[in-house]
Amino acid sequence: MIKRNLLLITCLFMLFFTVASAADTQSNWQTAYKDNNSTVYFDTNTVKTIGSPDILGVDLKTNLSQIMIQELTNKYKASYDTNNWDKIKYSITSTIYNQKDKSLVSKNYRFFDNNNNLIATINDESKTVVSTDSIESKTYTAIFEWLYEN
Repeated sequence: MIKRNLLLITCLFMLFFTVASAADTQSNWQTAYKDNNSTVYFDTNTVKTIGSPDILGVDLKTNLSQIMIQELTNKYKASYDTNNWDKIKYSITSTIYNQKDKSLVSKNYRFFDNNNNLIATINDESKTVVSTDSIESKTYTAIFEWLYEN
């Protein structure tokens, strides 16, 4: 009886952690924008309209150049321990974009190394206006096109 209960608990434990691990790796990254300095991907599993077909929520993944990492380090070195930030290779950010008024809210910045290890999290939230022909404008145009094609 004890062996049976122990086996049941072990199986449930393994099932729970297998499901939890799978949930963490269920991203489906697709390229939205690419140039010589950066590549921006969007997670197709997170794309959703929010209250209006003009408002889009999506997680973005951005490969960061050394220049971008240095700018990031300089900006946050007074508030964060930036000693290992030279290992950062990409970021994932939660965003909400309003196509009508061209506003972008970005929050929950997470930075990872080549092995997908979390290096830093910055819980700032920023709101900006997206200019025409910017990387952001091109990124969200591609995401809206993908959304309405699927």
